[in-house]
Amino acid sequence: MTKDEIIRDEASEFSENYIEVYIMEHEGHKKFINLVKKELQNFYDPESKMIYIDQVKLELGRYISDYLNQYAQLDKQLEKSAAKFSFLLEQEFESLPKVVHRNTTKISETRTNVFISYSHKDKAFLDDLRRHFKPIEKYCIFWDDSKIIPGQKWKEEIFKAIKQSKIAILFLSADFFNSEFIENNELPPLLNSAEKEGATILSVILKPCFFEEYPDINKYQAINNPSLPISAMDETTRERTWVELVKQVKSIAVDSK
Repeated sequence: MTKDEIIRDEASEFSENYIEVYIMEHEGHKKFINLVKKELQNFYDPESKMIYIDQVKLELGRYISDYLNQYAQLDKQLEKSAAKFSFLLEQEFESLPKVVHRNTTKISETRTNVFISYSHKDKAFLDDLRRHFKPIEKYCIFWDDSKIIPGQKWKEEIFKAIKQSKIAILFLSADFFNSEFIENNELPPLLNSAEKEGATILSVILKPCFFEEYPDINKYQAINNPSLPISAMDETTRERTWVELVKQVKSIAVDSK
């Protein structure tokens, strides 16, 4: 069995044991979610947790469908309970760091860098993230415009770095979206690389912003939930998010070779 099959099998067995028990019980949805949370502790990475929750959601749908096949009309209490189950499961799903979009197009072996696109007004966040690069610096080069040596033609160096990048990390904020240079010079080649050449986009929501108004970017799932930007996180949550980002980079830049 593959990893995904094992996780889904575990989730199906769990659902079979508990959905029917709790779905008609008073406050059963809360008890059920607490059990789900306990089960999620068996899985370390967010992707495994998301697979588990996704399978539980599928099993809940199947249970309701089977019920409909037996009865002409859906019981109102069951309908209400199912809605609560689904809502809380979705909340758990949305609280997890998202699995990044990975283009299946084979990427050129000349692309090895990690390009970081950010507004200079958000440089403090870049400095915060840099502390986590050390373990994988021997595998890939993290590039941002601080790498430009005085005297170099900076625009040409940025374009060169983009062409060499396998991964692009976008630090999203209002200042990012207000940057004409990013909008006109960095984003077009980065998004084109993702669409046509297999590069991967990793978005990080730094501050509250109209992320949803940029379809070319928001189609790539962000590392963190837009409702919980980096600026609103406590130190532990922020550090875990940085670690998750670096793990995603390692998975794409190193483990996928």
